[in-house]
Amino acid sequence: MKELTQYDIDERLESLITRAWHDKMQHFPAIDAPDVMHLLNQVGGQAASSSRGGKRLRALLLHNTVATFTPDNSPAKHSDEIIDLGCAIEIFQTAALIHDDIIDAADTRRGQPSAHRALSQFTQNADQGSGLALMLGDLLATLSIRTAHTSSSVLAHSSDIFHAFLDMHDQVELGQIMDISMESLDLTHTDELHSSIRATYINKTASYTTIAPLFMGMLASGHPQAATLARSFAHSVGEKLGIAFQIHDDLLDLMSTPQKTGKPVGGDIREAKRTWVLSHALRLTQPSDRAFLIDAYMRETRSEQDVEQIRSLFISCGAIEASITDVENLWTHAAQEILAACMSMNVSAQDTQNFISFCSRFVG
Repeated sequence: MKELTQYDIDERLESLITRAWHDKMQHFPAIDAPDVMHLLNQVGGQAASSSRGGKRLRALLLHNTVATFTPDNSPAKHSDEIIDLGCAIEIFQTAALIHDDIIDAADTRRGQPSAHRALSQFTQNADQGSGLALMLGDLLATLSIRTAHTSSSVLAHSSDIFHAFLDMHDQVELGQIMDISMESLDLTHTDELHSSIRATYINKTASYTTIAPLFMGMLASGHPQAATLARSFAHSVGEKLGIAFQIHDDLLDLMSTPQKTGKPVGGDIREAKRTWVLSHALRLTQPSDRAFLIDAYMRETRSEQDVEQIRSLFISCGAIEASITDVENLWTHAAQEILAACMSMNVSAQDTQNFISFCSRFVG
């Protein structure tokens, strides 16, 4: 199977979204309303715009999993469909991020105006812009399912792959509900908070970032052991790798720059997100600092002074360092499990090392 790059995914993803929107417009009932058609075209353009800028790690993970576990004596098959299946995950992510930005009232995404902000600016109406973005997210979620269904139909274990894609949808949506529900949690119950954060990270992030690509990729490889090993491998490795990925993302939000992340530093604090770092901080801070954190996170808004004070607390109490250690430990265990799976499935030493090296991109 030929090596795939981020730019290959970018090109195919834009083609799938643009073609799908063009097909919808071709079959759209003719109406004599130029303003409406102009707005529809603007929404279609936003679909392509919102999909740009990602690293395509999910699509690349699926492709690398297929390449790693396809038996050496088996010819490469259905490479275009495997690319499209990876693109289906990326399309779903775009839909999820559009909805996420509406929920969080986020102004930017990947260095550009978020979809609802861009459409609000175009229409000069915030409610209309948010409504259009909401429906755009729904349309892209549907497109992701259509793309997954078409691409998986020719692959090994096609039915299992497609149902895994649908399960992924459910998990992310439940994870989003859990994320919103955590806003009402009592922050004095640190064990309950940490357990809820872990479950949310698995459902909202790991489910589609690592678990689904690993599971679908191993099934699509056609390896004779895939049917019996894929699920346990994907969940065990994918949970660890996905949680580590989300913690790393939380740390970037605190310690990186807007130029690197495409969004303001400290956004999770401004939005009072219940994060892994916060969970550590509530356990590690002194009582007076803990009381300040709880009060700040339960308030409707936090000032810029609050944001800086909380960031400083996260550093001084050791929450940042503890989270970095967690990422390192999760990655170590995930890498060991990848190595064991590759050995049991007779993957060559070089292919094993290449796969582990690729997976390390999720944590740094």
